[in-house]
Amino acid sequence: MSSIRIPLKVESLIGSPKPVLYTTIHIPQFHVFKPLKMFVDTGSSWTMISPKDTLLLQIPISKIRERKTSYGVGGAPVIGYAIKNAVFAFRNEERKLVYKVASLIYASQTEKRDREIMERVLTFPSILGVEFLMEHKYKLVFDPFNSIAYLEESVL
Repeated sequence: MSSIRIPLKVESLIGSPKPVLYTTIHIPQFHVFKPLKMFVDTGSSWTMISPKDTLLLQIPISKIRERKTSYGVGGAPVIGYAIKNAVFAFRNEERKLVYKVASLIYASQTEKRDREIMERVLTFPSILGVEFLMEHKYKLVFDPFNSIAYLEESVL
């Protein structure tokens, strides 16, 4: 059995070291093809494009009908707009491009509340959640002390 590793960066996000994937996202139905920085979060079920990145990527959320509401940091309601079949491109440890289709991700928008919560939410990164890891049979290896992080895909 061999495995394919996807190197991650270890960066300080939200006050502590986190595993980060630098990727390019392609959302064909909205003609989006741009770089995206994503925090790999095993505490999040879903892959979610942050409110800030939703704006930067110019995702037309008004055209998306399927929605899900969750509650983020500080109790701020976050509306996730369902996007199907987004393509992520990143490099493996051999520097070869890898393409993975996510059957479902969410572009998020925070309901406007007080200014302090809005400003804080706009600093949060996009999240690569457990659903993506399971869909593509990745495990996360994360050693924050030694700044080592990677995704590993087992291949039979």
